[in-house]
Amino acid sequence: CIHVVYFYRELRGNPSDVELWLELINIQDGLRQQRTEDDSSRLFTEQNITEKKIAIITQAITKNPSSLQLKVSLSCISWTIDFIMRKVFSSKKFYNF
Repeated sequence: CIHVVYFYRELRGNPSDVELWLELINIQDGLRQQRTEDDSSRLFTEQNITEKKIAIITQAITKNPSSLQLKVSLSCISWTIDFIMRKVFSSKKFYNF
């Protein structure tokens, strides 16, 4: 949580720092690992982390519309979501009641 505050403070002062935006996006994955230590926390579900990453990338692209790196990051997350959804909905288990 302290790390996130640091990133937002730094980005407020320098919103064009694409590398810092990418680091902020990547530390969201660390929150998933924290969940295993405190299983009662529902704040860090896969869906919540993905939604947060998309929100951060969207904000970053708004501040840096010409950044190819940020656009690729958004595409990668979108592709991952699409891949997971196809796997879930194509699963025979999904349709068995």
